Amino acid sequence: MALGSRAGDNGRVMRYHAAPPHTAPLPPRRRNGLALWLVALVAALAVAAPAATLAASQTMVPACAGVNVRSSASTSAAIKVRLSTSSTVTVVAKVSGGSWSTTCPTSKSGSSWYRISAVNGKSVSSLYGVSYVYAATGVLEAAPTP
Repeated sequence: MALGSRAGDNGRVMRYHAAPPHTAPLPPRRRNGLALWLVALVAALAVAAPAATLAASQTMVPACAGVNVRSSASTSAAIKVRLSTSSTVTVVAKVSGGSWSTTCPTSKSGSSWYRISAVNGKSVSSLYGVSYVYAATGVLEAAPTP
C-alpha cells in the first residue's frame, strides 16, 4: 500500500493508505463479464483445435499383413512402411484426417488415424526422418498382453 496525504476540510493534513490501482477488485458486473469472455474463449479453442486423443502411448499391432503407414493422415500421403503381422507400433494419439476404407481384417471405413512415434521399438524420426507417421485406425489393434 502507498502512503499518501491530502488536505482535509479543516485545512489539516490527513494521512491515509491507498491500495495500488492494480489490486483493486473489479466490480461484480465487470468480473462476471470477464469470466464469461474467458469461458467463451476456451470453448472456441476447444472446437477449433484438431482433436488428438489418447491419454498415454499404447503399443499396437497390425490387424493383418501389409498395413500401410504413411507420412500424414491421408491415403494420398507417401507410404513410409508396410507392416508385417509381427510388427509393433507405438501410438501416441488418435487424430482426424482423410477418409479411408479397408477390408483388413473386415470391411470398414473412417477418417480417424493413429499418430505413431515408433515402429518395432525404433523412433520414426530415426527410421524415416519425420516426427510421426500415421495408420488408419481400422487396421491396428491393441497388442496382446504377454
